Amino acid sequence: MDKLKLQADALRKLREHYEQQLKYISFELCDLPEDVVALLGKCLELQCATQIQDLNLNYLREYYYIKKREAIDRRLIISQKTAALQKLKREIDENEREVAGLERFMGSAQKRASVDTLRRNTLAAEGKIRELEERNKALKIPDDFDVEALIEKVQLLEKGKK
Repeated sequence: MDKLKLQADALRKLREHYEQQLKYISFELCDLPEDVVALLGKCLELQCATQIQDLNLNYLREYYYIKKREAIDRRLIISQKTAALQKLKREIDENEREVAGLERFMGSAQKRASVDTLRRNTLAAEGKIRELEERNKALKIPDDFDVEALIEKVQLLEKGKK
């Protein structure tokens, strides 16, 4: 608050100084046309908004370039954030598709691997093993049986048919 009071006092003193300077040359602000007074009012509003007290062209250029740089920086940040957002959306879509595929796989695997199904498959496999072992026991192959000789005889018979 003290800083604002000091600024207000400084502005009052500056105004009084300028009015005194204008009186030396016999010039009153009330002598100005209304449109000039309106322009002065707008100028003062701009000075308050921009914190530029001296309307030196260099200061105005500097202010313009600062604002221009800030606008370019904002556009750059917006474009970078937009690109990053689109990349994240693509990754999310890919992950959702992958999750959906994995869920389908899990569902089919759970159907195949349910406890009852595993028991049935195990019992069926054990039954086939027993059946094959019984067939193997029932089929008695003599020890002197020569498989190679049998293969040669079959090949000779096939050649003879041709």
